[in-house]
Amino acid sequence: MGRIFEGQINWPAAPATSVRLSCPPWPVTTDPPNEAEVRKELQLLKRYKSPGLDDLLPALFKDGGDFLTKELTVLFTKVWELESVPTSWNESIVLPIFKKGSRRSCNKYRGISLLPIASKLLASVILRGLFKTRD
Repeated sequence: MGRIFEGQINWPAAPATSVRLSCPPWPVTTDPPNEAEVRKELQLLKRYKSPGLDDLLPALFKDGGDFLTKELTVLFTKVWELESVPTSWNESIVLPIFKKGSRRSCNKYRGISLLPIASKLLASVILRGLFKTRD
């Protein structure tokens, strides 16, 4: 299975360019995520998505209530302070998804990565924070 996606994953490095972009400074908060931000992402989480290697379903996170929101906020704050995520958050399951055409052709599949829900939540909190400061 690994060879199927080898051509899709192992791209050569992009060539170095000497283009300089001029952008005004972008003020970004360095504060760790707060409960309101975590709660917002939990509300936006899609209930019926697939879990990652940890087998924790999105529904578990959505139904965790205030207790889980507080615990996730504590966890995300710890990750923020240590500037390091749990190693299991760096692992994913890559599944082949058939597009169309001949099922015998490897080119007719695309891969999707199933990531741990907690890592997706933290990434969403960070991304929303960046959008908020940019708007």
